[in-house]
Amino acid sequence: MGSKKVMSLFDVLGPVMTGPSSSATAGACRIGRVGRMLLGGEPDRIGLTFTESFGCKYSGNCTDAAVVGGLLGLAVDAPELRNALDMARARGIALGVALRPDPPAGDGPAPISIGLTLGRGGESLSLTGLSIGGGEILISEVEGIPTALTGAEDTLLVFASPDATPAFPNLPGLPAAAWQAKGGGLYQAFPAQMPAPDHLRSLQDVPGVLRVRPLESLLDYRQCDNVPLFASLAVLTAWCEQRKAGPADAAIAYEMKRSGMTEREVRERGSEIWRVMQEAMTRGLAGENAVLRRLVPGDAGRRLAGRVGAGRAFSGHTAGMAAARALAGMEFNACMGRVVAAPTAGACGLLPGVLFAAAEQLGSSEKTVTEALLVSAAVGVIIAARAPVSGTMGGCQSEVGVASAMGAAALVFMDGGGPREMEHAVAISLKNVMGLICDPVAGAVEVPCIKRNAMGVMNAMIAADMALAGVTSAIPADEVVTALVAVQRELSPVLRNSGRGGLCVTPTAVRLTEEHLGNGIRA
Repeated sequence: MGSKKVMSLFDVLGPVMTGPSSSATAGACRIGRVGRMLLGGEPDRIGLTFTESFGCKYSGNCTDAAVVGGLLGLAVDAPELRNALDMARARGIALGVALRPDPPAGDGPAPISIGLTLGRGGESLSLTGLSIGGGEILISEVEGIPTALTGAEDTLLVFASPDATPAFPNLPGLPAAAWQAKGGGLYQAFPAQMPAPDHLRSLQDVPGVLRVRPLESLLDYRQCDNVPLFASLAVLTAWCEQRKAGPADAAIAYEMKRSGMTEREVRERGSEIWRVMQEAMTRGLAGENAVLRRLVPGDAGRRLAGRVGAGRAFSGHTAGMAAARALAGMEFNACMGRVVAAPTAGACGLLPGVLFAAAEQLGSSEKTVTEALLVSAAVGVIIAARAPVSGTMGGCQSEVGVASAMGAAALVFMDGGGPREMEHAVAISLKNVMGLICDPVAGAVEVPCIKRNAMGVMNAMIAADMALAGVTSAIPADEVVTALVAVQRELSPVLRNSGRGGLCVTPTAVRLTEEHLGNGIRA
C-alpha cells in the first residue's frame, strides 16, 4: 500500500450497497471493478474460481453476480447487480465458474478468495482478490505476482517485459523514484494525483513497457493523514474532556483530519447515510421481502411491529419497535435491497433500528441522529482498527457484537451522556456478546442473522440504560476490545462461517441446505 491505512468513519458506516453481504457481495463487486480497470475495459471472457468451502455459499450471496457486475462497471449499490449474470450473457460474454481446493487450514477461515481469469480481445489477465470484511478488499495477486492493492487509493500498474528495466520519467505528483518493482515485469506506484492522459501515454512509450493501467480509487473519500486523531476509547474521552467538547465534535474532527473533508461535508455524508437507512427500514416494514434463499418468510419486521402497535409487546414500545425495524432492515437486505453496512451488511438493521426508535421516544432532530451516527462510527473505527469486522474472521461477535457497541454509544449520546458513559456502554455491550459465533444456514445472510439483529438491539439498549444510570463496567472498554481480539483468534474455525458448526449442523439446517443446493445454489 502507499501509506498506512487509517479507517474512515465511512468505512464502518458503509459501504452503501446492494445486499445481502458486505464481504460476499459488496467486496466481490469491488474486486470485479478492479479487474475491469486492470484489463482496460469490459471483458468478453470471464472465468471465476471459488474455494470448495465457498461453493455452496456464493450463489446464495449473489457473489458471482456481484463480481460480474463489477466487471461490467456497476457500483456496489446498483440495483442491477442481481441481474448481472443475465446482462453478461445478453452481451455475449462467455462465463465459467469453477471450484478449487481449500488452502491448508490455518488459525481460522481465510477471507473470501476469488480467482479471476479475464479476456478482452487478444489480451488476457489473471488476478486473485480477497474480500476481508465490511466491503474491504485486497488484490493479493496479479498475473501470479504477489500484490497488496486495496482499491482505496489511486494506483498505477505497469506491465513490462520481464527482461526490461524501464526508465520511468519524473511526472507531476509521480517522481521516478516512486515506482516499486513487484517482480515478473510488474511495477506499481501510488501517485499523489493521477497523471493526465498525455503523461500516461508518455509512460506507455517508455522502452520495455507493455501496458499501463491506472486504477482509480473505488472510494470518493480519500485518506489525507495516516495518523488517527485517536486510536482508543480512552484517548477519545481525554480529547473531549481536554477541549470541553462532545463526542460528535470528536468524530467530526477525526474525519476532517483523516480524509480532509470539511465539517459540512462530513455532516452531509452522515445525513445521506441516515436517509438510506430510513428508506431500507420503511420498505422492509412493508413485509413484502422476497428474501433470496427463501429460508424465512420475509415479514418478521412487519409482524413484530404489529404486536408492538397493539400494545402487547413485553419489550415495550421503544425497544419493540427498534427490534421490528432492525428485522425489517435485515429482511430488505436479504432481498438485495439498498442498505448501509454498519459495520457490515450482516448487522445492517441494528444501528438504524435503535436510532429511529430512540429518536421517536426522545423527539430528536435529524441533526442529532446524524451526529449519533457519526459518534457510533467513531467507536466503530476504534474497534475495527484492531478487530476484524467479519463473521468469517471473528464470528458474529465481530458483526452484531460491534454493531451493538456502536448502537449503545449512539444511544448514550442521544440521551445527553458523555464520553465516559459511552465507554461503559461499549464495554457492557461487547461483554454481553463475547464469543458469539457465525453460523449462517445454507451460507445465506438469513438464518440466524436477521433475528440476531433484533437481539443486538436489545443488548445495545440495556447497555446504554445501565451506563446512563451510572452502572459501570469493571473492565475498561479498551481492555474489552483487547479481549474481543483474543476471542476472535481463539474461536474455533468451525464456528466462523464454515457451515460446519452451530446451527448449520442441526437436522433442519442440513435439510434446508440440501434443498437449496438443488434449488438455485450452484456448487
